[in-house]
Amino acid sequence: RAIARGYNATASREPGEPAPAAPSSGKSVWYTWKAPTTGRAVIQAHGFSFCPVLSVYTGNALTSLELVASGLATNAWSGGSSVSFYTRRDSSYQVSVDASGAEGGSFALTLWEQVAPRIISAQIERPAEPHLVFSGMPGQTIVVEASTDLCHWTPIATNALVGGEFQFIDRSARSYPRRFYRAAVER
Repeated sequence: RAIARGYNATASREPGEPAPAAPSSGKSVWYTWKAPTTGRAVIQAHGFSFCPVLSVYTGNALTSLELVASGLATNAWSGGSSVSFYTRRDSSYQVSVDASGAEGGSFALTLWEQVAPRIISAQIERPAEPHLVFSGMPGQTIVVEASTDLCHWTPIATNALVGGEFQFIDRSARSYPRRFYRAAVER
């Protein structure tokens, strides 16, 4: 998780800088973030006195940036704007924080990665009762799904990760000749 604070009331748009997808005042400040893993990231901008416009781009030259995601808050007190996007390990992302009104001001920028949950332990506790341990990011809500053919998946449990792990025993497994499991972050 990364947190940055900034101020854009006196900022201005540079020549060749891409315009954000949402209307803005041209008071942009920029950050660069390099993704440590392939997956998904969320960036949230909170404006303390203005409505932030948040844009994320790939590319290294100002004139050739490609928009990946953008978001706009409806008012300064709405909780800010938030974007979610797929990342590629070791790729750099350019993040712009602009203002939708003429003012701009102070803001906080928070970034976190949504790490996919995974099974870290699997064992049979009693006859035909698999005991699975899943790991993920604390605060994520994990959905455990089961299948007998790897094509059709059914949710069988949902749990919020408090300490980063979730244990699950499938007491209905004995009703099936074979069963496969996977976990996903609840959407």
